[in-house]
Amino acid sequence: MDTNRAGLNSMLDIFFTEARAEWTEAMNAVKENMILSKVAMQVSSKTNQTRHAWLNQLPAMRKWVGDRVVNNITSNTLNIVNDKFENTIEITREEFEDDQFGLYIPLFGIMGRQAIATKDRMLADAILQGTTATWGGDDVVAFTAAGRTYGTNTILNYVTTAYDSLGTALTAAIKYQRSYLGHKNQPLMVQPRVLLYGPNLYDTVHKSVKNTFSALATGGTTTHVGGDISNPNANIVELAMSDYFVDNYTDLDGTSYSNAGKAYALVGEAMGVRAGLIYQSRLEPEMQDQRARFDASADVVFLSDKLQWGVRMRGKAFIGLPHLIFGGFPTAYGS
Repeated sequence: MDTNRAGLNSMLDIFFTEARAEWTEAMNAVKENMILSKVAMQVSSKTNQTRHAWLNQLPAMRKWVGDRVVNNITSNTLNIVNDKFENTIEITREEFEDDQFGLYIPLFGIMGRQAIATKDRMLADAILQGTTATWGGDDVVAFTAAGRTYGTNTILNYVTTAYDSLGTALTAAIKYQRSYLGHKNQPLMVQPRVLLYGPNLYDTVHKSVKNTFSALATGGTTTHVGGDISNPNANIVELAMSDYFVDNYTDLDGTSYSNAGKAYALVGEAMGVRAGLIYQSRLEPEMQDQRARFDASADVVFLSDKLQWGVRMRGKAFIGLPHLIFGGFPTAYGS
């Protein structure tokens, strides 16, 4: 095939049309079991970094007696700096000369799916990092901790209890979240919605949530006593399994988690708002078009005889409202 400037451009026209179609289809595909779509709130960012405020004191309605009572709102602010991500591939010029470039078209669909998956990875990282990450400033308590307070009330959203098939750990987590009190002893109205877990907890989680009937623990074993026993946690929450919750997983910052496969998190909402996990999007994944460089005299082609394409995105995932995330980080698997 003719591979001079006109011939190369003609092939690139075909290549880009098919590659972008594959990319667009991947980006628009339904993302089953993705954390972002099931659990997290997505917000947009207009600059390199965005400030978010967590209200320490959000007053409830009161009976109006006399003049209004004006509440002073204090807040901690979290400055979220967007990270930048890229994924680049190259194809040898020979592939175009030999009419083999069509073999690479499916790669752009994979790259699109990987870009969306990176958002999920960032959200999983936010949960795993929640035991050490803080808002900063005066607030030095980790997002998921045993000692966070709202006013005089403690918000315990961190345990080391192993997840079990009887649902004991899930029941405890639900009771904790539903019992949270904020300032002036007002309920925070948390509704547990989604349970996040990894592949190693698959059967354990499904036994605790999907079984209509449960078993009783007797003498270290599980058995039915006195007939079928209704499972109080049957279908009480949605399930979302994350491939990043696996032992020895290494996050995007290079931190390794030897027990990540044992971790689980109960994500809730308050007043219909799911702001426990937040993905801040500065730039959605884009396939970068460098058509102007792709001719026989372009540096990258002339020097290396290769053509390059890349994907770029900017964003950051973080925990927003700590009382909407309940983290379980055991050191041993559940039963």
